[in-house]
Amino acid sequence: MVGLLMLGLFLFLMYLLFQGIYRLAYIAMPVLAIAALVIDYKVYVSYGKTLIKQFQKSWIWGIISVGLTVMLMPLVVLYLFSKSIMTRFVLKGVKNHPMFQEQKEGDYLDYVEVEDEAEEVSYIELPPVEEKPKDPQNQYDDYFK
Repeated sequence: MVGLLMLGLFLFLMYLLFQGIYRLAYIAMPVLAIAALVIDYKVYVSYGKTLIKQFQKSWIWGIISVGLTVMLMPLVVLYLFSKSIMTRFVLKGVKNHPMFQEQKEGDYLDYVEVEDEAEEVSYIELPPVEEKPKDPQNQYDDYFK
């Protein structure tokens, strides 16, 4: 009985948590939508292509996915905003990485020479396997003949 009450309390608190997140996302939705468009508009394009692929794959799942997108629009916009920020930072980090910088002619890349040393492996010596004598009355062995 106590476990059932604790489960009910836990589910109620989770409902309140998700309701609060949904309300905050609903309030911030217009700003986040415009910010996501400014940061990286390709996120919206790829999400639209995903919805179109759902329709091509199965029109029932396409209708369900569009319906869920409309019902959960604040969370979808929050997802698209976070995805646009992450792709922007990843692409910015990739462009500044020394591996992707243009090399001047005559410059050599830094490298470290790795020595290939085979380590000696010591194996555990096991005693020889002793065969058990077969029981003449064991019918289980007859199944595998």
